[in-house]
Amino acid sequence: MIPIFVTGNKGKVDAVKKWLGYELPHEDIDLEELQELDARVVVEHKARQAYEILKKPVLIDDTSLIFNALGRLPGTLIKWFLSELDLEKCCRLLDSFDDRTATARVMLGLFDGHEMHIFDAEVPGSIAQHPKGDGGFGWNSIFIPKGSEKTYAEMDDKDLDIYAVRKKTVTQLKTYLDKLEA
Repeated sequence: MIPIFVTGNKGKVDAVKKWLGYELPHEDIDLEELQELDARVVVEHKARQAYEILKKPVLIDDTSLIFNALGRLPGTLIKWFLSELDLEKCCRLLDSFDDRTATARVMLGLFDGHEMHIFDAEVPGSIAQHPKGDGGFGWNSIFIPKGSEKTYAEMDDKDLDIYAVRKKTVTQLKTYLDKLEA
């Protein structure tokens, strides 16, 4: 089964292709995004919605960035925080807290019209004092994974192979898809 990757984010498409080892067909469909902090609820909703539109197996991605001092925020709402505040202001949100720790999370949902398969990974880290680096997309310039001193946006491919949360999730997906093909 080759699902259609539903995303408008070229960076996500390129990353999935890199770590999956082959290209998935993809569609840029504007899906309704629930305003919900539970990533699984968001992914399942988007996957079912995409399947209803395409009538074919779909793969959905939802990315969260949790500032631990803010509970589960911004979490699944990070896209909206970034569009309203920008990266520098997101860094400033933590200035009055001693805790700059964060959790990066990527969840993939694969839905074939009958079964939902969820692939989920998290990477602990922290939020930089200021955005750093030119690589990546989204919030990559403010997240520093634990064990590194660089943001994702400062990392080369070698570093990303070690620290990237998306790689961990795509590796789970690849293992599942490879078993289907065997």
